Amino acid sequence: PLGRRRAAETGEVLAAPREDLVRVAGEERREAVPDRVGVRRDHVHVELAVEPETARGGDTVRVRLRFRPRRDVEIESAVAKLDGREFVVAGAGKHARSFHVALHESQASLQPPRRAAAGRWVELETTLRLPDKAPSSFASHSNHVRWKVEVEVRIAGWPDWCQFHPITVRP
Repeated sequence: PLGRRRAAETGEVLAAPREDLVRVAGEERREAVPDRVGVRRDHVHVELAVEPETARGGDTVRVRLRFRPRRDVEIESAVAKLDGREFVVAGAGKHARSFHVALHESQASLQPPRRAAAGRWVELETTLRLPDKAPSSFASHSNHVRWKVEVEVRIAGWPDWCQFHPITVRP
């Protein structure tokens, strides 16, 4: 409510909230983070692009991250991870158990450690390659295969920023 009231007073436009995974002192939690569209921004503006969103085994996925810090910061690391998992539910009712199996895990650095100046755009980019025989994405009642790109940025003195972006793998 306070954000909406302030947005109405300042003319900001609030987009639909996005959930980011925030890690503080090793603990993970999801927080709804509204994307603010407009001149005034109270938070760091972050743009994440993963292309293509639909790929085939052996394809390369390009990951681009842009942000503009409000003050000088030290980027400790920026990593993009490609993760493929199969989720299975065995049994039914109170005897149902769920399992997941890692099908693929890889990562690439977006940025070596460096300083970023206040008010200037920081642009980071890398590529990730799907395995040649990557299982296709699918979903059924009791199991599914999901692929995602996870980007994590560690900045000295700030909570880690982490966001997931799903991708679809076709046969």
